[in-house]
Amino acid sequence: MAIPLVTVLMAVYNGEKYLVEAIESILSQSLQDFEFLIIDDASTDTSRKLIKGFHDKRINVVSNSENLRLAASLNRGMHLARGEYIARMDADDISLPQRLEKQVAYMEDHREIGVSGTWLECFGDLTGIWDYPCDSATIKAGMLFQNRLGHPTVIMRRQWMLRQGLFYDPDFLEAEDYKLWTKCAEHFSLGNVGEVLLKYRWHKGQASQVNSQLQYKYHSLVCRDELLRLGVEAGDDELDLHLAISFLELTSTVSLAACQQWLQRLWEANQYSGHYQPEAFMGVLEDRWHKLNQLYNTDAGRLFDSPA
Repeated sequence: MAIPLVTVLMAVYNGEKYLVEAIESILSQSLQDFEFLIIDDASTDTSRKLIKGFHDKRINVVSNSENLRLAASLNRGMHLARGEYIARMDADDISLPQRLEKQVAYMEDHREIGVSGTWLECFGDLTGIWDYPCDSATIKAGMLFQNRLGHPTVIMRRQWMLRQGLFYDPDFLEAEDYKLWTKCAEHFSLGNVGEVLLKYRWHKGQASQVNSQLQYKYHSLVCRDELLRLGVEAGDDELDLHLAISFLELTSTVSLAACQQWLQRLWEANQYSGHYQPEAFMGVLEDRWHKLNQLYNTDAGRLFDSPA
């Protein structure tokens, strides 16, 4: 059996509602040199039956004997994948027809990048476009506040991931992707295609909505780890402030002055540690400061007097 260029990796748990549309969006890709590896995570609905209804030799279904959850299922898929690239896909999203073609071309043109994503368009209960930064330094610096890669849009170089032992951490429930990308950033460049190539379905049944409190908890742990890499050991109150700035969810007890002091402290820490590329990090901090000013309906000017 010929080795495919791409392994499309999807984990499914009781995804019958939108599964057919998601699968069809992969099978109709303009790039056809792929295997479609679907991990059925012990679904109890009709998901497996629906998958079996597709008579396409590129589809390979592997069933877990028990529900392992997303991280462990994807790790199993990464070990089973045969493609040069692994492209993620979720069971409730829609890949646009040229997604794989454009992502592979991007990776071929940027040989220094190990993992990249794309912009995505939300539809359903929430609409809008998530236009992530595209250069590696800004993506890495932005990870201090938020995940800067859309998980269902990601494509990875399989051998690079295996060689460095880069897998999802099952202990970081609902933030396993965020945790993994921060680990990847320590080993190679990251990127994003500045074009919408996936439609991200926003609905009440998706894991990020059902487990939003759990996601917030583990997001905070990733942020704490990133702060430590920067050289900042944050106390509980400081971490709460950092998360409030990250999510732009500020209470009446949080002053704009406190936010400014925290962002300036992060800048000073980076001047000492050199963890992030200075110009990119300043841009990330200024962007966060600009959003805070919008939230407070004020204009306090730039965070810093002059560029780095």
